[in-house]
Amino acid sequence: MLDYAKSGEIAFRVARKTLGKENVVRVFTEPMFDAEGNDALRVNIVIQPDMLDHVDGKALIQTLMKLNKNLREAGEDRQSVVFYATEEELATSDEPEP
Repeated sequence: MLDYAKSGEIAFRVARKTLGKENVVRVFTEPMFDAEGNDALRVNIVIQPDMLDHVDGKALIQTLMKLNKNLREAGEDRQSVVFYATEEELATSDEPEP
């Protein structure tokens, strides 16, 4: 299992490569549980508000696939669950941010 700084670094690198560096503001990871109650890794990709105008669904799927591959290769054994949000959405969310 990776620490959150390392998993966030990997996720940031993958997201910027697959979604475009101009579309990804930052990435942070945190613990969560999956639908079955197992430990999982929540990957929060903070995006520019107009990102979806520039990125198609194919790039989103590629991000998920490459993210899982790179995290596994680095030693992360938890399932990753990816969330996308803008800074504004995070500011108005009820979810605490680390």
